[in-house]
Amino acid sequence: MGSSISTPPPAPAPIDPGKSALDYMNAMADPALQERILQSEQTYRPQYAALNLADLNSYLRGTGGQPGALEQSRIATESQNANQIAALSAQRGADIADVEQYGTRASDAFLNANPQLRASLERADALAGPQQNQFSNLLSAQLRQQQPRENIYAQQVQAAQLGGPQQINAALMNARGVNAAGIGQS
Repeated sequence: MGSSISTPPPAPAPIDPGKSALDYMNAMADPALQERILQSEQTYRPQYAALNLADLNSYLRGTGGQPGALEQSRIATESQNANQIAALSAQRGADIADVEQYGTRASDAFLNANPQLRASLERADALAGPQQNQFSNLLSAQLRQQQPRENIYAQQVQAAQLGGPQQINAALMNARGVNAAGIGQS
């Protein structure tokens, strides 16, 4: 089997891009062609627009039991929110664990680095005296009981209405005095 080499085909005629563009523009400017294009658009554009809107509606709302983009977006958003809530909750738990584990050491390190603040706090503790300790002990006991959040919140609001530790302590002392005297008991 031999191979034969044929002569290559002749080169195409050269194209003048400027002349081609001018020919196209002249053809498109023909009033008869423009009338046909316009009639075609008037006839078929509403049908194409309806098809495009139907496609868009199918994309957004879904078809044949398949969820559309809106439903998929809602599902993705809910999933992302749930993941974010879980991550934030885990982070808060880790932060609380860190404070429980390292809080005292961190406070001591901070106070050791700031001896003037430590001295001021020690003077304030000495001025507060036993009443402050009673208030701190009462608050610590209530927190250890792990009351529901609603009750803690209500107590915080009541405490804010009463004022600082001295006012709360005075209110507790008055309440104890009333109960010790038998007033208000049934």
